[in-house]
Amino acid sequence: MTNQVVTRHAADEIIFPKEGYSGLSYTGNLILIQITWVAGRSTEVKKKFYKRLADEFHDRAKGKKRRCLDKSR
Repeated sequence: MTNQVVTRHAADEIIFPKEGYSGLSYTGNLILIQITWVAGRSTEVKKKFYKRLADEFHDRAKGKKRRCLDKSR
């Protein structure tokens, strides 16, 4: 089963450090994606999925591809 929740926020509703975080810098065009996994997916499978998601986003939306903050460990 797959569920998706998409929420659009006004620019002043997203709070993020303008100076960046963990080596990443941000702009007002920030897109946040949060994924909740069901138990049983390996870290390798998750990383492959994140890479594919970033690649497809970059190809379709011409967004900048940045490294993900991986909190799956």
